[in-house]
Amino acid sequence: MKRFLVAFLSIIILLGAVCVPASAKASTVISLSKKELTVKQNLVVTVTVNADEAMYGMSFTLSYDPDVIRFDSGNDASGGAGVVKVAGGVTGLKKISYVLNFTALKSGSSSISVKDCMYGDKDYKDISVSGAGVNVTVKDETKSKNANLKSLRIDDGELSPAFSPNVTSYTAKIPYNVTVCKVYTRTEDSDAKVSVSGSPDMKVGKNVRTVIVTAPNGNQKEYKITITRDEKKEDTTSSEDSKEQEEALKRRTVLINDSTYEVLTKAADITLPDGFTKGVGKYNDEKVAIAEDPKDKYTLYYLKNTETNKVITCTLDKEDNFFKAVAIFKSGDKTYIVEDCDDSKGAPVDTYFGSVKIKDNYVNGFTPKDPALSGFYYISCYINGVSGYYRYDSVMDTLQREPGLKFAADTVGDGIAEDPSTPEVAKGNFLERFASLEPTAKTIVVALALIVVVIIVLIILVIVGSVKARKEESAYFEAISNDAEPVAEGFIFEDEEVEEAQDEQSDDNF
Repeated sequence: MKRFLVAFLSIIILLGAVCVPASAKASTVISLSKKELTVKQNLVVTVTVNADEAMYGMSFTLSYDPDVIRFDSGNDASGGAGVVKVAGGVTGLKKISYVLNFTALKSGSSSISVKDCMYGDKDYKDISVSGAGVNVTVKDETKSKNANLKSLRIDDGELSPAFSPNVTSYTAKIPYNVTVCKVYTRTEDSDAKVSVSGSPDMKVGKNVRTVIVTAPNGNQKEYKITITRDEKKEDTTSSEDSKEQEEALKRRTVLINDSTYEVLTKAADITLPDGFTKGVGKYNDEKVAIAEDPKDKYTLYYLKNTETNKVITCTLDKEDNFFKAVAIFKSGDKTYIVEDCDDSKGAPVDTYFGSVKIKDNYVNGFTPKDPALSGFYYISCYINGVSGYYRYDSVMDTLQREPGLKFAADTVGDGIAEDPSTPEVAKGNFLERFASLEPTAKTIVVALALIVVVIIVLIILVIVGSVKARKEESAYFEAISNDAEPVAEGFIFEDEEVEEAQDEQSDDNF
């Protein structure tokens, strides 16, 4: 019996030894001198590791956002650019703290986290320690504090209560057949940033979407929407409802160039121009889908051809209730609005003003005169609230920025800016203007110049001949007035020959 008890106790002791972990539990704690600070303020981050056994040697990695805060110094620490490595000796301590110093650079939020934390136990075995993380917010008091939304809406649902920038909690209901519900926002401050959390995929019942707005100075404001998706129900649409839907469709139907279009109420699959957000507008008192420009220069509507189902993008002249097609150009990951070029300054050097076809639309642009540049055009595009000039390659269907496009009316001589009060005429020197002409025009100019030169030479010859004749005439009449026979140089009159002959005969007779 005693032998049995001894054997049993031995087994229990062995099992206990196996079950006891090789090391005690350890944890990491991060503490901050401030969770909110302003630009240029100092931030002290303290990382503390606790264990219930002696620790020998310590190492871990701390990560942060280098755009928001900058690492300055720390004991047993080195690094930067978003990563700091700490490695130091510990001699039998059960608790050790490391102090790291940072400086706030600009407004924003940065997570600070510890990972790959490890120490050695008394047997020189590496023991892993779980990490930790915190967030710090930096504000810039010189920038706007406005973290308000200007608009907030969702697909296929109405917010309750109606949106107000100061109301931060909303509810909404959507039908069962709506499985995806996106959130669309616009901020009062165009430089504010928006992040939306929560899945757009809707489950039956309650779904929560959260919108966080970060002002330029770092202030944050949270808006919460609780969306309830209905359970599946049988279709109970009445004939009256169908009739109302038909009437609503008629009010959204327009005729453009003998083609019938429907103004869309949804534009989920349409790519917006960069900087635009989806919104809800009205046409003939019917709610329709629109794309809103933060700079309020454009409001875009989407119209579908009822025969071909092709969708076009338009602007609406509300005064005349008239839709005008807009050229939308996608190049790489950018989407632009193509605008009519302004010809108030005339055309750029070596180009002429005219109509240019972009996709299926025509806009006013500039065409190079050089035949070697055939297929290239200069056009104006609008993106992210800014208009600028681009060179369009119609063969490759690509855009290239042309920020240095020079207009003839903007230069004088070697490109000195012209006074705004002067007429809009190219005033470069003659050689520059001559070089900008087409070959045919150059030939005409040279021919005209030669004709002018010939005429001038003929006029000079006529004048010189006239002056010489007058001088000879004056000399003749002067000789007459002095009773002297005018004698032309080198000419002997007949009477003089007779007199000379008689004189010679007299001499002989003598």
